[in-house]
Amino acid sequence: MIELEERLQFNQLYIIHLTNMIYLPQGTAFDFHGDERQAYTAILSAMEHRVPVPRAALSVFKSSVKHLSEFDDNQLKSHYIYELLMIQKLLKDQSHKKMRR
Repeated sequence: MIELEERLQFNQLYIIHLTNMIYLPQGTAFDFHGDERQAYTAILSAMEHRVPVPRAALSVFKSSVKHLSEFDDNQLKSHYIYELLMIQKLLKDQSHKKMRR
């Protein structure tokens, strides 16, 4: 794929996952437990400062998703965490591609 196509594909995927987080049903709420709150704060801070996300923060969410059932009250929480992890993967992959060039 040429560079422009790769950038367009990245932008499209990034927007899709971000939009899936933004357009949750109105009134949606879910609770993060203490470790999840710290991980969420670490991820947002890293994104804001454009630095790598701490692996520990990602691990907290990966293990959280494994323990959630997709068909219970935590369905939207699971969806939100999945979208957050996908955005982080896209950003990480994009960063690695830039470094190889």
